[in-house]
Amino acid sequence: MSQNSLVKITLDGLLLISFRTSLPPTGTRCQAGVIVTKFAPGEEHELKIEVKGPGVSGCFTYSHENVLDKAPLWLYVGTEKGDVPTPYTAEPCPINSPGKYKPFSHVLDLEDFHNFSDFEIKPEKVPILNIPQGMFYSDKLNNVKYRELVNSDDFQDKSEVATETIAEIDLDKLHRAGIIKPHLILWSQNKSDSPFRISLEAGASYEVSVKNAPVKKGSAYHLSNHFRYYYHAFTKQPPKHYEIVIPYHHSLTLTEDAPPCINGLLKNNRLPG
Repeated sequence: MSQNSLVKITLDGLLLISFRTSLPPTGTRCQAGVIVTKFAPGEEHELKIEVKGPGVSGCFTYSHENVLDKAPLWLYVGTEKGDVPTPYTAEPCPINSPGKYKPFSHVLDLEDFHNFSDFEIKPEKVPILNIPQGMFYSDKLNNVKYRELVNSDDFQDKSEVATETIAEIDLDKLHRAGIIKPHLILWSQNKSDSPFRISLEAGASYEVSVKNAPVKKGSAYHLSNHFRYYYHAFTKQPPKHYEIVIPYHHSLTLTEDAPPCINGLLKNNRLPG
């Protein structure tokens, strides 16, 4: 396989990112928690997983009710048989990483942001997508502003945060590890329910978009993003709740490519599942 052969996964929208490390030989996997908004009339979100590559083009859409029913989901590169390769090798890009990668530290760390570390997650509000492979880094950095939800004062500057997270799975590395005929696989907790199992061509690269974004256009796409829905997912609440705004230019048309949502990170707390 060529040196540039990879699967690039973009995580976008209202997702809560965490890494879970288990005892050997399991290793570390990324957990992307899908923040459920099905109880928010007019601002419901849905999970879209789109795959593009040589001879491949498909989009799979899950309502939040459907995600809750099928979670946990797994997205990974494995053999034709479909087993999840171990050890898991997901890792966040370190702060001092050289080259093209933006350090994963740009993802908004909810624990540091709130000065509150005791987040307890409601499983029924955060179904999990597990990604057990890849180098994870920040993308689409924006200067954001924030204010307390109960406070009508002007917004304060937060600095640059990432509105997307990227994972790159090196297919050449997996090939050297013994995955000779790699397949891109998505399955739910029941392996018999596998939306796709795509054979990957040698030397080719593929893109996967995972997006938890509003179902409806128009009123759902306002500058004040849906950050407040993170608080619906927590059993224990931080002392203050915030609203975050990504300052898009007034002339920019808000489309599905720019949802008013932002990835959140839990650095010290595990997600369920």
